[in-house]
Amino acid sequence: MSATTSPTADRGNPAWLLAASAVLLLFTCLTLAWDYSQHSVQMDLSAFYAAGESLRLGLDPYTNNYPAVVTGTDYMRYSGFLYPPLTGLLFKAGAAFSYLKFKQLWDFSQILWVFGTGAVVFAWLRRSGHPSAAVPGVTLFFMAASAAFPLRLELERGQVDLLLLLLLTGGLLLIEVSGRAFAGGLLLGAAPLLKPHALYLLPFLLLRRRYSAIAGSALSLVVLVGVQYAIFPALSKEYIADVLPRMDGNAVYAPAEWVKVSPEEWERLSRPAWNQAVERGGHTYLREGFDNRLSVANASLARNIFTSAPSLTRVGRSRISVAVYAILFLIIVAAVRSPAIRWSHQRTLAFWIMALGVVLMAAPLTWTMATVWLLPAAAMIPAILADEELRAERKRLILVILVAGVLLTLIDARAIYSELDRRGPALLLPFVKTGIFFVRLKPVIAEIVVCAGLGLYVRSRPEGAATERAT
Repeated sequence: MSATTSPTADRGNPAWLLAASAVLLLFTCLTLAWDYSQHSVQMDLSAFYAAGESLRLGLDPYTNNYPAVVTGTDYMRYSGFLYPPLTGLLFKAGAAFSYLKFKQLWDFSQILWVFGTGAVVFAWLRRSGHPSAAVPGVTLFFMAASAAFPLRLELERGQVDLLLLLLLTGGLLLIEVSGRAFAGGLLLGAAPLLKPHALYLLPFLLLRRRYSAIAGSALSLVVLVGVQYAIFPALSKEYIADVLPRMDGNAVYAPAEWVKVSPEEWERLSRPAWNQAVERGGHTYLREGFDNRLSVANASLARNIFTSAPSLTRVGRSRISVAVYAILFLIIVAAVRSPAIRWSHQRTLAFWIMALGVVLMAAPLTWTMATVWLLPAAAMIPAILADEELRAERKRLILVILVAGVLLTLIDARAIYSELDRRGPALLLPFVKTGIFFVRLKPVIAEIVVCAGLGLYVRSRPEGAATERAT
């Protein structure tokens, strides 16, 4: 089936399932957004708001300015804002509202970002060699998002990963499908303002030989860095000279010099936060919306390596991150250099979802909620099923691996962790340690499995490719 297949090829698709999955996702997101906007302080979002409020008041956004601003973590000397100072302008605009109104605006906007990503995936698959896979693919994406623990955690924390996912996939759609590579590159070049490790995605453009997109990304980066230094010269220097080095050597727990309260108060505040209430702006919230002890489970292979040995603190997280990225990138290079690969739109989408997984694994610092980036992998399942060029046994292997990775991404492991934690002394110690180790590494394991399935799909030679090349 060619990429120019008539829209009538979609006739008979269960479009009602897509509508039902959209309603399910909408209901889930609306319910969670309302709950968290009213009852949870949303610690990450409160740190963003604190940065915006600090800038509005002429204060340093990297310093904890409590009680002048809302932070939710008022026992630290430093704020939870770890992004370039130019990013603070977004939250400075939000700080014009009360924190409650800002939370509502942000939380309900996240719903649009999820559906926006679904629209990008749908447009991408519609242009593929198997457009009939677009409807069931986005249906699976919506269903996976509705069930995913990382999405619930993303909404509760008020993070930016969903916005960044939409920005990245939208830019890649322009580059790979719409023929507007330079414009797509401009979008990708802006992404590091939200998460600096988004820079790791740009070398994949070189691998795909998207030189116009590289030029657009370079221009975007140069302009944004220039604007940042023009508006925030002192804060830009502080970010490079102080903020990044401070985070580079931090392993797991905040050093004593970061804490500004007494040891007794630190002990009290360090206890599980889901049953602690805080008052902000005349409104009482829970510090956390639910028992999410696994919210800080690492979704970064680089940081797991960094925290595995105290001696690595001297090396620094950034160097380990670059090393992990270099190794993973070289593996991808070796996997996709085969001349027999047919770069259809659906294989290109699989390639870029795999690239997102590599970025997560190599990131210096990222958490469980960031694995929302893997959810579009669910949309690849119908496209792989419909790919008649794949050998049947190869298709079965790819689908088993990919489905396992998607399911592993969705799982809420808190119950497993709590049971192991509760029954630990009564069980054999090696099994307890292995179980907790697995639960804590689950995000990274999910990334590895999803990337492996997508990589096999991209790498797989179609039926008859060897014969065609020989002739």
